[in-house]
Order: sequence, then C-alpha cells, then structure tokens
Amino acid sequence: MKVLLGAIAVAVLSQTFLLLVQSQGIGDLDNKGLAALLEEALNRLKEQNKKDENSGAQTGVPAGSVMNTMATNITDVLKDLTQAIQNNTNMIQNPGAGAHGPHGTVECEMPFFPVKSECFYVNKYKRVSWSEARKFCKGLGSDLAEPNRVNTLRAMLLDKYPEDSSKFFWVGASENGVEGNWTWISSRRVQPADWGTGQPDGGNENCVVLSRDDYPPLHDSPCYTHTMFICERIVLSRL
Repeated sequence: MKVLLGAIAVAVLSQTFLLLVQSQGIGDLDNKGLAALLEEALNRLKEQNKKDENSGAQTGVPAGSVMNTMATNITDVLKDLTQAIQNNTNMIQNPGAGAHGPHGTVECEMPFFPVKSECFYVNKYKRVSWSEARKFCKGLGSDLAEPNRVNTLRAMLLDKYPEDSSKFFWVGASENGVEGNWTWISSRRVQPADWGTGQPDGGNENCVVLSRDDYPPLHDSPCYTHTMFICERIVLSRL
C-alpha cells in the first residue's frame, strides 16, 4: 500500500510539474535547472514520506492519514516549484532584481539558501565527480562553491545538517593544470590557512573537497572521485 501511494505521489508530482513548466514558458528557463529542481523536490518528498511512514508505523496511524499527509507534502512541494520557476524566470529576464532584501540582507532563490552574504545549495543526494558536479551547478545558473570564508561554510554544514553522514563535498577549487597552483574558479588563490592538516598531500589529487569533520576543512582529492558537492549562485548588488 505504501509503495503504491509513493508511486502515485511521484506520478502526480511529475505530471503537475510539467503543466507548471508549460504555463510558465519553458523557453525562459534552463532545462538542466528545471530537472535539478524537480530532482530536489522529489528527494525532499521521499525523505518526508519516509519520516511520515516511520512515524505512522510507530504510532499506529492509519493509511488514510498517511495519504492525507502525502497529499499535503505534494502541495507544499508544488508551491515551492511554482515559486522557483517564477523566480528563475525573473532572474533570467532581470538579473539584478531581488538580489538583496531590506538592510542589505541576502535573499536566495530556491533551492539556494543564505550563508552571510552568499547563496549556497548543498547536494546530499547524488555523488558525482568534480566536473559532473560543476556541470550540475551550472544547470542551476550557478557554479561550484567559492566561499569568502571556507570555515563559515563548514560551520553551516554542521549547523544545517548535524546528523549527516556525508563527510566530503566538492567545492570550486583545483590545481588548474600546474603542480602546486591551487586556485578557485575565479582564479583567486587558495589560502594556505584553509588547508587541513597535512594538506594538500600530492599524488593524483588535483581537485578540492571541503571536509565537514576537519578544521581547517580543505583537502585535495582525485577529480574522478564521486562525492557530494556545494553550488554557489553569485548575488548581484542592487544598483
């Protein structure tokens, strides 16, 4: 019964999402970005439904109540998706609009969230290589994260995902084809103080991960390694 409910939920969400895309105008949006948003929404729905099912099994909640909760979850996710589509369309049509809120506080479009003055998205659902992670981020209109302060980004991971088992996350730095020349995507040099103890330790490890368990948090790693990643969308100041 639970498997059937889950299948129905995914089918309804997917079909409704397609209708939303058509109503908003697919030509205004990046297809990869839409796919990423749908994947994020489905993952959120699956996670919430798993929690609801476990809770129902422990408390003896009937299947009808689980179905009602699932319907509510679908509604909430679809509302988020609708807003995300509208936000991304507005960003493409008017890139400078809505970047900052009152008093200079940063506002981030879904699925990004604010950390100080920056907007990040943490992918905890799919492990990929460094280049694949960067391609995914670009599909969201962003790039791999280049935080102003790597220790602040690490603190965010510990605070936002305290029970997460994922240790390493790709960020936007690499050796850039020259031994020992560690730079961020913007060509800014990686600061020596940001490397973990004994890092970088050489070998065929030309890309950079952020470790949630180490301070300082940066490690070098083989670029083909599959791990989680963090994207960052640049926030433009109002003129």
